[in-house]
Amino acid sequence: MYRPLGFLLYLIGLAGVCVGTQTNPREGYIIQFTGELGTQEARSDIQKFYNSVRELNLSFKEGHIYNKVFNGISIRELEESQSQHGPHDLNKIRYHQSNSKSKIEAIKALPFVKQVWGIKSMKAAFVQEIKAPRPVVRALTDDDKYSSQDGEDFKSDANDEDNEIPIPHPISEKTPESGIDFNRGEFSPYSEFFPWDLHKITGVERLRNEFNLTGEGIKVGIIDTGVDYMHPELGGCFKTPGCPIQYGYDFVGDDYTKAGTEKPSGDPRDTCAGHGTHVAGIIMGQGPLVRGVSPNVILGAYKVTNCKRGTINNDHIIAAIERAYEDGMDVVNISLSGEGWKEGPMAVAAEEAVKKGMLVVSADSNYGLNGLFTSGIPALGDGVLNVASYESPYIIGEGLDIFAGHKNHTVAQFPGNMTKPLDPSRDPIKLVFPEEITTTDISKIEPGSQFFGCSPFSPSADLKGKALFMVRGDCTFVEKAQNAQNAGAAAVVLANNLNDTLLAQLADEITIPFVSITKEGGDDILRIAKGSGSNDLFVKSSRLPFGTHNPRDGQISPYSSWGPDPELSLAPGITGPGGQIFSTLPINLGNYTMMSGTSMSSPYMTGIVALMLQAKKNERVSDARDLRDLLLEHAKPVKSESNDKYYATPLKQGAGFVDAYAAVKSSLLVTPTSLPLNYTINGQSITKELTINNLHKREALHVTLEHYPGESVRSFLGNGTFSLVPEVDTNGTAKVDIGQTSIVIPAGKKRTVSIDIAPPEHLKEDGRWFYGGFIIIKSSPPDRNYMYDESISIPYMGYKGDYQDLPFFSYEQKDVPYLTKNGTYTQVEEGESFDISPDFSLFLTFPTLRPTRLLKVELIDTDKDVPVGYLPYGYSEYLGYFGDLPSQYLVTVVNGVVFKDTTVSEPPVEKFKPGNYKVRISALKMFGDINKQSDYQVWESAGFSVKSVETQESVLHPSNSILSF
Repeated sequence: MYRPLGFLLYLIGLAGVCVGTQTNPREGYIIQFTGELGTQEARSDIQKFYNSVRELNLSFKEGHIYNKVFNGISIRELEESQSQHGPHDLNKIRYHQSNSKSKIEAIKALPFVKQVWGIKSMKAAFVQEIKAPRPVVRALTDDDKYSSQDGEDFKSDANDEDNEIPIPHPISEKTPESGIDFNRGEFSPYSEFFPWDLHKITGVERLRNEFNLTGEGIKVGIIDTGVDYMHPELGGCFKTPGCPIQYGYDFVGDDYTKAGTEKPSGDPRDTCAGHGTHVAGIIMGQGPLVRGVSPNVILGAYKVTNCKRGTINNDHIIAAIERAYEDGMDVVNISLSGEGWKEGPMAVAAEEAVKKGMLVVSADSNYGLNGLFTSGIPALGDGVLNVASYESPYIIGEGLDIFAGHKNHTVAQFPGNMTKPLDPSRDPIKLVFPEEITTTDISKIEPGSQFFGCSPFSPSADLKGKALFMVRGDCTFVEKAQNAQNAGAAAVVLANNLNDTLLAQLADEITIPFVSITKEGGDDILRIAKGSGSNDLFVKSSRLPFGTHNPRDGQISPYSSWGPDPELSLAPGITGPGGQIFSTLPINLGNYTMMSGTSMSSPYMTGIVALMLQAKKNERVSDARDLRDLLLEHAKPVKSESNDKYYATPLKQGAGFVDAYAAVKSSLLVTPTSLPLNYTINGQSITKELTINNLHKREALHVTLEHYPGESVRSFLGNGTFSLVPEVDTNGTAKVDIGQTSIVIPAGKKRTVSIDIAPPEHLKEDGRWFYGGFIIIKSSPPDRNYMYDESISIPYMGYKGDYQDLPFFSYEQKDVPYLTKNGTYTQVEEGESFDISPDFSLFLTFPTLRPTRLLKVELIDTDKDVPVGYLPYGYSEYLGYFGDLPSQYLVTVVNGVVFKDTTVSEPPVEKFKPGNYKVRISALKMFGDINKQSDYQVWESAGFSVKSVETQESVLHPSNSILSF
């Protein structure tokens, strides 16, 4: 991938920031102890820690004590002791005088300390929010009747217009290629507006109809922004008898902005963030508009951030996992994610919770547009159900009514960001077109047409007080809107020119309403206008939710993150509905909205887990991991978008799209649920085994095995460049040899099958390709003449070539890394001399093209060829791939100081002396040995001389500031 130098220098303002999950040492540390939970050793670890801190003459403020699923503590404000308090002062403990070591390094060295991590922050895993109308709802009774056909609003007993329930339009009458009928006609009081077709395609509706599964009696935890429990579709209550939300805790408070400002309470209500409320509706919405997957579960709401903070610290999430376990949650949903490795503390805590029987479902994360290695934590934790996102069949927007004489038509409209919506109380506005309509297919409108609105309109266009129809393309949204506004238009209706949703973003100077519609909706308007005469069209906005076909229906969401994990385990695990999901929103924010993201697919899967737990209670499956495995292996692989003879890579979809009915009705359990093949050199095959367990107690099963070919993908292209969007190959497949393709397994017995897999022969060894596919296992009773009742999907994935050669920064890309002078375009050349001061520094810019177990950025004394110390943020363990910057570049600075320890965030920090230097970057190769220099990819800058060094006081005291820009 090529980025111009000017663009890269823009990133200097973000220097040293580890994005996505960002370590902030000033917010503290998470410390794990060695003692195994439940033992006397574990019970004594916390007291040993306090005693040791006293002996080290250190002080800290306590964050959380962990002792349910994770043995440890979180701390902040680690300082040298100033005064002495009693040993039982747990709020703030201060002990005596100094220690020559770094404070945190001294704690790391304690014999009962297993691991220390910096506290990190992360984001909720959603990418898009479409504000829906703002109806006020109440619970409906069997006597309530309303119809979508006559347009009459249902009214409550109160004679107040605000208590009306706007009636949803039926979904577009057009039937998509999927064959799903979207025309529902009249609505009953308990019609399921949100999940009509989702519940059909996921098997949830069939589970309800055949087994009456609703999640009753299952405890589900949500770790998120809280839940607006006063929303009528979420119960309208909290902890009262019969209320669906019986558990909850707020770990931070509404005024929380940074560590130390937390004000925990027992009230987890979400009134301003919305994310957790949307998640809750997906799981257990009560209807009438949002009917969740498992509406009768018992919910626990655990609030770990608010609308002021935005990001979430991982120490609070671990505390919430512990609280959920203590409250007896059967399954917990975490729609939060950040880049990282499964060795991180949140993944470790999630793994331990699963081992103790509480299943954890987590969003895969939404960095798919940044390519491979973008799956996040805690989803990467062993045993965690890691969920990717699949596009919903429909999109719910707001109705835009089109009037042509006595006939009318409705399309879905979507207000964008910083845009003004059409006022639904306004009379219909005349809709005009910038030129004669010559086609009813927007994609055939020629470039340069006035339909694009990229040139000022002439005064004779007569747009004053009218709505102007425009088409996406040729110029920015702001330019289009400005031209329409300058010509006196009262509004803009912008049709997409691609089969996708469109959310326009404008600027403050645009004051007229500006709404977008789909290409399909735009084609409809052109067709109506051409048939009736374009002078006869009027438009009017409605408060009513309106559904239209999602052009991406049936596809894996493009933003959904890619695997694998850095250690070549398969990620994600499974795919569920996450794109364009309509659900609840806090009452203050309008009751409902559409959101997209793995944040939405994760709670949908959590709801399915609750149904499975209800179905499997006291039956064959007693272990949470077995239940997770049943769900994974009964998924259905999704076809490749580029070649329907192949299936999309497991690195994008895991085992495939969820089939809840098949998982509940399962007669087979297969282990393992995936076949990671590591990496192969010289094309050798790898042998794996699958154990197939017949769960039937009285019936033998006939089982067949076959191979479904999958895509191969890579980010390092053949011309030596790097691409964020992986290249896809479907010109060949792995060679798969299944030892037995047909076997009979007696009731209650198991059989093991050997499978040899070799990488695709046509892929070059040095091409840096990931390959994959699926082993499909089908079964039926032997007397049914091979009519298969059940199908199981076991994905496999490997890397062809030497994985250790995968570059951290590309060898072929000659312009980076590079060292520049004081934020200019000019690179440092061999032998140059500088005076380092608060007004002059050198900046190092380098790409991160993959994760690394260890990254070191050091200042090297070239006279002695020895490191002087680490540059700011110059030592990072378990560094993930950066999914949240506008590119994958990091920047650090030569500003006069170096750090002597691996925290690079606290003393000892030194001002380096004048001398001869260079900068060295060392990135550990995949599966490399941290103690072998040959296992690092190394880059060195040109040598330079420093004539003098002057630093600001704040730079020498990193508790105030590490970098001085």
